[in-house]
Order: sequence, then structure tokens, then C-alpha cells
Amino acid sequence: MTACSVIAILATQASGAAGSAAGPLAPLNQARELAASPRAASDCPPGSKPAGVGCIDRHPVFIDRGCASARRGLRYYHSRYTYWRSRAQRGSAVLVTHSGSCVRVRHLAELWRGRARTARRSFLRWHREQYEWWLWLPDKFARVGACETGYGRRPGDWSWDSGTYVSAFGIYRPAYEAYHRWTGHNTPREQYEVAAAIQARFGWSAWGCGGA
Repeated sequence: MTACSVIAILATQASGAAGSAAGPLAPLNQARELAASPRAASDCPPGSKPAGVGCIDRHPVFIDRGCASARRGLRYYHSRYTYWRSRAQRGSAVLVTHSGSCVRVRHLAELWRGRARTARRSFLRWHREQYEWWLWLPDKFARVGACETGYGRRPGDWSWDSGTYVSAFGIYRPAYEAYHRWTGHNTPREQYEVAAAIQARFGWSAWGCGGA
């Protein structure tokens, strides 16, 4: 029975006892006292239980934490994308913080997961092409490098810089920089391409170890 029903019943009873000593406000005061009293189980709707003067749901309310997980995933996959791009000496993308729905955040997390995986595959391919010299460096160049800067060890020292001669192939710095700027961090592939260009133009006589 609701508080409004109780008030209505008491008001009806009060109309038949208008001359009582309690006065005309007594039924209203009684109704207020009843409405403020603790609820009985029968007063609460199905699936709830009494709690003081009100009712609460018997079933606990679970907070959806999937959105927080999706946001963490979004940040993680964006960081991995940035990591692999930076490893390949490429630019990155700025992650814009989104305040949209969880569905939107999950979609973005899936999107960046795909981008991160693609960036990783791209890095591994780039690394193989630029650094895994044993897969593509001709044996002749490996021998020349070993003689020039490797002290007999193939393929030479990729970071070699005597001030005058640079790269694993001991190329005269101005001759090297006619093709690429020497930074000390030039990839093995670039060094080989410069050496191959010089060899194609001048032959093996361009090296003191050209007969290696």
C-alpha cells in the first residue's frame, strides 16, 4: 500500500470524526507518520526488499568495466604502433583522446591493434632489408669489407669512421657523401648500395682490398 493510499483512507476516516478532540489535522499527521515508518516486505515491488523507508533492488548493480579495458587497450596498441614505427625510423601518429561511447572506444582499440600489427610486420620487413646483410650481401663485398675494416672478419665494421674513410667498405668520406650523408648510423643496406654504385663506376680498383 502506498503512502498516498494511506493518506486517502485516513482522510476519509477523519471526515466521519470531525468533532473529535484531536482536531482536523490529526488524520494528516497520522498519515505522515505511517508514510515515514519502515516499509514492510509486502509494500515493495517484486525483486526488491525493504530498506528504511524505501526499497532497494535485490540484485547488485555491476559497473561495466569493459570500457576501461578498451581504453587501456587503445592506449597500449597505439604505443606499440608508435614503437614499431620509430624502430623503422618513420613518423608516428598522434592518438586523439576520445570521449565517445564504449562501442566507439572498442572499435578504435580494434583499429589500432590492426595498425600495430601491420607496423610490426612492416618493421620486420624493413629490418630484414636494411640490416640482415647475410641474406643479401654478395660474398665479394663481404670479403672486401672484412679486409678494409673488419680485420679479416666479415663483413667489416658497419660503424667504421676514421675521419677520412667511412662505412664497412672503407669508402673515402667525400665519395660516400656524393650519394648519402654519412651519420655514423647508416644502415648496412645503404652502405652496400653506395659501395655497389662506386664499384659499378670505378671497378674494384677503387679499393686497396679490391682483390680480396
